[in-house]
Amino acid sequence: MITVSAQLTFDGEEEIESDPSISFSEFRRLSVQEEGLVTGSQAADILGISPSRVGQIAETGVFSTWEFWGRRYYSLREVGARRVAELSKGGRPRSTGEKLCLAAKLVGKSTAAQLGAAALK
Repeated sequence: MITVSAQLTFDGEEEIESDPSISFSEFRRLSVQEEGLVTGSQAADILGISPSRVGQIAETGVFSTWEFWGRRYYSLREVGARRVAELSKGGRPRSTGEKLCLAAKLVGKSTAAQLGAAALK
């Protein structure tokens, strides 16, 4: 097992050690709480919009966001609710084939943290 740590300083204050295992614990806790965390690219695929549009929607407060390891993650529960809301407004449901292709695409875009959190559930 490889452990990596970094030293962070804030305007001359005392150094604070950043432990990736603490970040992973928080990532895992949030992943369970939010029924999964997805990247902007994954959220875009689920919603059928561009990643930049996902970011715009998040800026309005519709999606909760978290930053881990320099990457922004969104609540899968909230992204899924948005998809359901779109369908109730007349959006076209996906066929079984489209759902399978989407699932394969999402797995292919999974980060190591997402795979690790899913494995430890």
